[in-house]
Amino acid sequence: MKKLIGMMLAAVLSAALCVPAFAGTWKKNSVGWWYDNGDGTWAANGWKWIDGNHDGVAECYYFDASGYLLVNTMTPDGLPVNADGQWTDGGRVVTMSAEEQGYTYDASSRIYAWMNGLYKAEDGRTVNLDAAGGNQVAVQFYCYSEDGWNTSYLSGAVDENTHALYVNNYFDQSGNPTAYHRLNIDGDATEIWVQTYDKNGSYVGSWYDGWYYKK
Repeated sequence: MKKLIGMMLAAVLSAALCVPAFAGTWKKNSVGWWYDNGDGTWAANGWKWIDGNHDGVAECYYFDASGYLLVNTMTPDGLPVNADGQWTDGGRVVTMSAEEQGYTYDASSRIYAWMNGLYKAEDGRTVNLDAAGGNQVAVQFYCYSEDGWNTSYLSGAVDENTHALYVNNYFDQSGNPTAYHRLNIDGDATEIWVQTYDKNGSYVGSWYDGWYYKK
């Protein structure tokens, strides 16, 4: 089986996975930590990028439906957070620069937002989709490989006729794609069938392949 050496498209995918915070204050009560957005609202029910020490680098945090920070656990979408509530990948804290925090999309251009959501296979593998503007969709895979469970961040274009999504995930040493995943999304965006092809369009298969169902 070919070795996965994926490329992270940082600006696109960082913007897609979480909501950036430009102003606000961390607060704590008897229940736990929460984040005051500074406008009468607070972070809740999802991810949020926060640059708490104002060093130009933000970390990503998950808040429950009541607005409290999750720590030392797995989030509902299957990602680990450390004792400080920061999203980690392979034990390392995932960060986003100030430049990436300022990268936004015109909401009206997110024409494939109906595809958005977390899709999960019966064996725990997940695919998370987020429309990134135009015909581009950010993709987050959480799957097992010969190296064990891992997270991959990719981006691809939606075919307007088939609603299939094509994302590169294998590259040679020069950075040229050698294979790609095709995500076939049903008309109601309730399930995805993932298939892996080589650059010539022949099916080769990988640990990503199979059915995923929307959660």
